[in-house]
Amino acid sequence: MALAKRLLAPDTRLSQGSGNGQFERPTDMAFDADGNLYVVDFGNDRIQKFEPVR
Repeated sequence: MALAKRLLAPDTRLSQGSGNGQFERPTDMAFDADGNLYVVDFGNDRIQKFEPVR
């Protein structure tokens, strides 16, 4: 799986698809100690990382 990194603003809208911030069958998510959000996107065979906007 590939890791794609994105910034996540409070007004970010996520949708279905294969582009940045889009998902096909997200199956799991987790936060790390720095507040980053990791979403497993099974349908696109990747993990997307979202960093909080500071």
